[in-house]
Amino acid sequence: DSILEVGCMIGSNLEYLRQKGFGNLAGVEVSSEAVKVGAENFPDLKDRLHNEGVISFLGEQEDGAFDAVFSIGYLGSAGDRRDFILAQMARVCRRMILLKEPESLAADPDDDELPYSYEETLESHGLICVLRKIIPENQWGAPIRAGRVPGLRVFVKLKAG
Repeated sequence: DSILEVGCMIGSNLEYLRQKGFGNLAGVEVSSEAVKVGAENFPDLKDRLHNEGVISFLGEQEDGAFDAVFSIGYLGSAGDRRDFILAQMARVCRRMILLKEPESLAADPDDDELPYSYEETLESHGLICVLRKIIPENQWGAPIRAGRVPGLRVFVKLKAG
C-alpha cells in the first residue's frame, strides 16, 4: 500500500509506519530544515521526504497515485488554499484520507477560517466520512488555539458507477 503524508515535517509519522512494515511511503514538506533533519534522523526515508510546496507536489502526482493520504495539523494553517489542497488530496488518493485537524463548531469573529467542513469539501470530491471523533485536548499532543476542538476524521473514496 502506498501512503502519502501532507505536511510531514521531519517524517516521524512515516518512520513509525515504516517500522510497522509499510514500505511505499512518501511525505511532502515545505520546510527544507525539517526535511534535512528528517533525512539525518531517518536515513531509510531520505529519498521519500520531498522538500517542495504541497500544491506543486500534489499537482505532479497522477490520479489515484496513493492508496492513502493523511495530514496531521497541516491543513489548519493552509488558509484559503485548503479547499484546493483537499481537492488535490482527493484526486491523488485511491482509497482513503485521514485527517487529524483542529476544527470549530461555532463561528469565531477573530478567525475567518472557521467553522470549516472537511466533510462537505471532501464529499464533493467523491469521499465519504466514515469516522469523526473529537479527541480530548489532553490527548491531542500539541497546543490547541482557543475556540478550536481537536478532531480525527477518516474518509473513504466511493467507487464510481
